[in-house]
Amino acid sequence: MAHSHPQIETINLFDDEMVLAIYPDHPFYSRKTVSIQEVAIQPLFLFNRGSLDWTLINNAFKSMSVKPNVIMEIDNIEMVQQMVKKQMGIALLPRFSIEEDIKANKLGIVKIEELPLLSRPLQLIYLKDSKIDGVSRIFVDFLIRKFSNLHEEEHKLG
Repeated sequence: MAHSHPQIETINLFDDEMVLAIYPDHPFYSRKTVSIQEVAIQPLFLFNRGSLDWTLINNAFKSMSVKPNVIMEIDNIEMVQQMVKKQMGIALLPRFSIEEDIKANKLGIVKIEELPLLSRPLQLIYLKDSKIDGVSRIFVDFLIRKFSNLHEEEHKLG
């Protein structure tokens, strides 16, 4: 979902996939896939009602006629990560936000069989009338290169 406003310019850096984050001692940890019904009975953290993430996840469950066991709605990704790491439940989180925890084996991810790919754009947003030059231009170019390289590496690893 891109932002659209006459005074705002956006640069799409990449689409960040929403993944089911689980802690290492969770029964799903050693599995590659789980069913949406299995996920629905687990204690689940969601982002606050009305956010893009909440809408994506809620619509996905609703489209499958499944009601998840939401134990808390939180407006902070870091807090949700910490709750999952403390084994209080599981959550659908943006993959980019938990990449370091995945590499460090502090969190794992598992695919929900029936769900289509859920993703959200990570965008650079700025006022159209803003001059992007000097240090700002260097920073924007760096971000575009960095996320372009990350996206290419991701596809190589498949």
